[in-house]
Order: sequence, then structure tokens, then C-alpha cells
Amino acid sequence: MAASILSPLVCVRLDDSAELQVLIDLIAPTQSLPGIRRQIGELESFGCARIRGETAAVVPPMFAAGLLQKLIRARPDLPSLLFTRLSHDGRKRLLERLVTVELPEDTPFWNALLQSSTENVSSGELNQQLELLEYLARAAPRVVYRFSNENLIISFGLSKQSVTAKILIVLMQFSASFSMTQIQVQRHSIS
Repeated sequence: MAASILSPLVCVRLDDSAELQVLIDLIAPTQSLPGIRRQIGELESFGCARIRGETAAVVPPMFAAGLLQKLIRARPDLPSLLFTRLSHDGRKRLLERLVTVELPEDTPFWNALLQSSTENVSSGELNQQLELLEYLARAAPRVVYRFSNENLIISFGLSKQSVTAKILIVLMQFSASFSMTQIQVQRHSIS
């Protein structure tokens, strides 16, 4: 059970009981925090988890991705629920894991994430939201590409001439990622 609980994040902070409790509440609400902590120690002794400092991760990462994919199939709203309850740092670790999971482009989480990242965002939150957009661009490049073409500039109320350097960097990084994806798709089509 502990492996499934740890699987949504690339690593879980053991020094933050609130983060682990969010995962328990959404994945295995009948489990206790002390019980899961014991199971994490057992997983490490079996070589199925790695504890480094104050973090724990399921290993190998492909095993964690498979566990998460199984959880999402059973509960499609899990990524959205986790995203709303995790800290900014936890959200980044969730998105980092979702990069390794094959979620369809029409998964409701992608659009919900994009909308929450751009609606009613203060200038202070803008950098955090753009940082999350970078992770999302790696996980679902076509979704971000479509969204950025349709909404990004308008959502922030910016003219094309006043786009910040950070937005340009995100879009350029995404563009490079998207181009590589296109090249790989074309290469497979030719074979």
C-alpha cells in the first residue's frame, strides 16, 4: 500500500506529515500515518523504495509510474485532487511524475491545470504558475501548445509586445520539446 501512496510524486517529503497525509487521505484513507511510515521502511529494506535524507521515492521510477497509472485508471480525478491539496513544491513533484505517465491529451486534468494556472493570477504568483507550465509542457506538449496559442497572452492581459521574458523562455522550451516530438513521430512513420 505504501508504494501506491508514494507513487504520485517523484519523491515524498517524510519531514512534512501534511504532504504524506494528503496522499494517504486520497489514496488509502483507511491507513494510518504511522503505519505507512513503517511500510516505507519495509519497502526500503526490500529495495522497492529509496530514502534519502527526508524524502522517500518508489524505485525504479517506471514501477512508480505504473502504480500511478493504475491509481488514475481507478480514480481519474486523482491528479486534480492531489494538485489542489499539495504545496507548490509538491505540485512540481506531481507534475514531474506525470511526465512519465501516458495520460491522454483529453484528460480533464490538463485543461483544469491550465485554467487554474492562468485564471485570477496575481503578478506574484505568475512565476510559480509559469514554472508549473514548464512541467506541463513536458508532460502534454500538444495541450500546452494549443492552449498557449489560444489563451496564454489573452489570459494574462498582455499584448504580444509586452510578453515577459519568462513566458518567452517557457514557450521556446516547449517549442523545442514539441519539435523533437514531431521529429520522433515522423521518424516512426517513415520506418
